[in-house]
Amino acid sequence: MKIKKNYTPIHRTLHRKEDPTTEKIKTIVFFIVGFSLYFFVYMNTFASQSVPQLYYSFVNEDQNASLDMLRHIRFLSQYDSILAMQENIYGKQFSAEVDKAPSLRSKNIQVLEGALKKNPKAREVLYELSVLYHENRDPIRSSEYLQRAKELDPMLK
Repeated sequence: MKIKKNYTPIHRTLHRKEDPTTEKIKTIVFFIVGFSLYFFVYMNTFASQSVPQLYYSFVNEDQNASLDMLRHIRFLSQYDSILAMQENIYGKQFSAEVDKAPSLRSKNIQVLEGALKKNPKAREVLYELSVLYHENRDPIRSSEYLQRAKELDPMLK
């Protein structure tokens, strides 16, 4: 008399033979997920290394770092509150220092445009005007001067 084996659903699941392509897909997915996780951790570690330098500058009240940062965030909504905090640290004359850069930039633009009238094919002057207008948030003039500089020197990026 034969003994009939009674397979349970768990037994069938544990001893199921899988298709070789399914095994390959599982292996590929495992490596993609593993690599993605490794890349995420690596990039976070790498990115976090620049934060201590900036933090160190602010903790040690580096006025030049504060000036530079405020000049770059001038058009953000948090600018006024950060400027007020920095004025509490460095005094009221600090906002005048922050405002020096745009007026100095305007003077530089005037000087360079005068030089450009004397020599309209001065590649360096055209490129510098492009940079200054970019910093002034004038993309139309910036691209115009950059295009003129590229016409004179196609190697410019």
